Amino acid sequence: MRGPRLSVRLSLGLRTLRRTAVLLPLLLLAAGTAQLFRAGQLQGELAREQGEPCELTGTVSGAAGVSQGEAAGGASGLAPGAEDGDASSSESGAEGGAAGGPGSLSGGTLQAVQALPGVEAASLLWQLSGNLVYGDYQAQVSLWGMDGACLSGTWLQGGVYPESSAMAYLVLNRAALDAFRNERQIPLEAPEAVDWLRAEVEFSGGASSGVGNTGGSASLSGGIYAEAALSGGTPVRVCGVLEDGLEEPRAYLSGEQARSLQGAQGGAESPRTLWLRLTDAGARGPVVRELAALGISAEGEDAREADWDAREERRNLYLGAGAAILLCGSLVFWYQESLERQREAPARQALEEQGIPRWRLRTVARIRWILLVAAGGVLGAAAAWLVYF
Repeated sequence: MRGPRLSVRLSLGLRTLRRTAVLLPLLLLAAGTAQLFRAGQLQGELAREQGEPCELTGTVSGAAGVSQGEAAGGASGLAPGAEDGDASSSESGAEGGAAGGPGSLSGGTLQAVQALPGVEAASLLWQLSGNLVYGDYQAQVSLWGMDGACLSGTWLQGGVYPESSAMAYLVLNRAALDAFRNERQIPLEAPEAVDWLRAEVEFSGGASSGVGNTGGSASLSGGIYAEAALSGGTPVRVCGVLEDGLEEPRAYLSGEQARSLQGAQGGAESPRTLWLRLTDAGARGPVVRELAALGISAEGEDAREADWDAREERRNLYLGAGAAILLCGSLVFWYQESLERQREAPARQALEEQGIPRWRLRTVARIRWILLVAAGGVLGAAAAWLVYF
């Protein structure tokens, strides 16, 4: 004998659900759903914020620094997919590490930094500042001497600079173009339309990070301009314009040129700063701890990390509370369902005698459970939406 159709069982489950004490399990299921809804919302916020791009600079301290051999080789950057030949310069730098004395950073340390989880690229970094002059306009920029292979973004004009050249080659970021002003502080009109690869640009002034400014203009080149500072601006060649997504006006150049400028200003020849590009902002905390173990202290702090930790704790709390409340609601329902089956035992017996299989009768209980979960889920989601949005 065939059992009742699905529509009949649904109707029967709905009618019997009204006779069951469903208020308590319904409220528990709704409350648990609301807690899980909030946990999911917090997780989405954390994933969005921690997934943002992130840069990090670290200063070598204690027994770390940069070897003279590495400094001579420019910014021995380490980027994914670097050729084996690039490692030779780091190895030669490591051999000269002893000569660097206290504060020398060996090639092995650079390799260890690149191997850290969450590090996408790493390079030695020379940080300086100065003015770029284009006609009647000037722009105050930060000069970053680093490995050109580590630059990331969209090229608007040209490309990366050579690591070694007689004349200084710069890569300007998009923010540097907007920084050009004349004496009346009027910005350069349509800077993106300028052919910067052919423009006559000079560099003047500047001071290295942690080194006093000697005044005047400094030479950027390790070749013909290296012997003396010029009274006017030092001619430079813009070889590329990069949209790197930063608001800080920057000019990138090779480590060799930055080292030459730093030496002309009387600064130390060996940089003590590392630049790292991380896979995302969420990797900053673990990377900072790993750098500290290598004797490298990260500069600055991300104020969001404390907020992220607090929200992760709240997310876990909501998640645990939601799961516990859902479990309680389920136990309460099935306890009440067992009582209901005892009350319905005579009617069930009569239906079985009429040839209806027992498993079809159990379907009614499952339908009641499905209806209750659906109602609790909708109610909990609606409550969470009203409260948290």
